[in-house]
Amino acid sequence: KKGEPGLIQLASCCRVPFKTFTAEALREFEHHFPGSGFVRKTVGVGSVSGPAAWLLSQGQLLGETLREQGVTITLGVAH
Repeated sequence: KKGEPGLIQLASCCRVPFKTFTAEALREFEHHFPGSGFVRKTVGVGSVSGPAAWLLSQGQLLGETLREQGVTITLGVAH
């Protein structure tokens, strides 16, 4: 998703930094979240949204992960 135009534009509109992580960095926290075989085959880890939000927010997640129409969103509070 590093070069995903929609995500880059969303971050710009929301005036927040657009940060991505390596599969290796996400792997450390993926055990906290449900995984997907498809995602694992595609990017090398079973879960991306949850571990990325966990890393950015230092574990300060807001509510449950939303999964809708092939899109997964996990929100967290970054300080």
